[in-house]
Amino acid sequence: MLVTELRDQPAYVLSPAVLVAGASLVFSQDLDDAYIATPFDPKVDYLQEEIIRTLRRVPAGDEIGFEFSQSPDIVGHLARDVIPLNLLHPANYFHFLIEGLPSLLFLIQNDLVSANALLVTGLLHPNMALALTYVTQRAPLPILQLRTMQAASCDRVLLAPPSWHATERLDGSVSDSTYDAPKIQLAREAFKPLWADPATTSPLKLFIRRVSGQRMLSNAAEAERMAISAGYQVIDPGGLSIGDQIRLFSSASHIIGPTGAWAANLLFARDDAKVTVLYPQTCATETNTWKALGEACGIEVEEVYCPVTLLRERQPIHSDFMVPSEQLAARLRA
Repeated sequence: MLVTELRDQPAYVLSPAVLVAGASLVFSQDLDDAYIATPFDPKVDYLQEEIIRTLRRVPAGDEIGFEFSQSPDIVGHLARDVIPLNLLHPANYFHFLIEGLPSLLFLIQNDLVSANALLVTGLLHPNMALALTYVTQRAPLPILQLRTMQAASCDRVLLAPPSWHATERLDGSVSDSTYDAPKIQLAREAFKPLWADPATTSPLKLFIRRVSGQRMLSNAAEAERMAISAGYQVIDPGGLSIGDQIRLFSSASHIIGPTGAWAANLLFARDDAKVTVLYPQTCATETNTWKALGEACGIEVEEVYCPVTLLRERQPIHSDFMVPSEQLAARLRA
């Protein structure tokens, strides 16, 4: 199949079409064509579907084509307007909360969601389901959840460009992150009624524990001891409910942690919060993910690039790293 980039519209209607769990692309009914609502150059960029191995690239004459790594299982047809959400990275908090949900709110705000619309998502984590229920409570939408590589054919798909975009490149680098700030602010406002009340809540200092198999903070134990000594509370957002995450981050005066999906919680951080994100040096770009998200939220984010301790050659941005104690101590004192 060939991938066509859709350009310069706030939303697109594709009819008929197929949606596949494990892909943000919208596919033609015969699966010979695919459409993407973000900038994409196959000579420079990977598709995210390649990174997670839903698709692989193949020669297509003078062009670069793609094919499914395994055939999608089309489980049914949807004779209604369908809005894709959370299909590419179903379990990832950032991709749901920052990349997908604000664009859904944009469609709702602009009256682009018809009365017979239905959401098609990957399997929703309870936190995602609660967040979705909250922001759509005035106009609830029916939801079809698909397992990875399940698919649905649709009469019409309404596709809005995501509110975040970056690509991993063939040379191992990553592009600058770009955000649709008005969409991010729309989501920020939607959750504000759930924020902690500063009049009744003491400010917190949060140090984030990263639990993952990549981009690991090699001296995490030392860093956490230093943070606790400086009056920080160590938290693992992945083990908390969405309500607790909103309460903690909206109460925080200081937030420090290694790069990870937890930083989607900047959506709930107050304008005057002091935020520091730690990265491996291999993540350095002119405009990085969390600094750009902070700008879209109206929050200043400091970025600290640290020595790599385990280089992952295929995807250097996912390398492990350590934060020098003197650098961390300076931030903890701020």
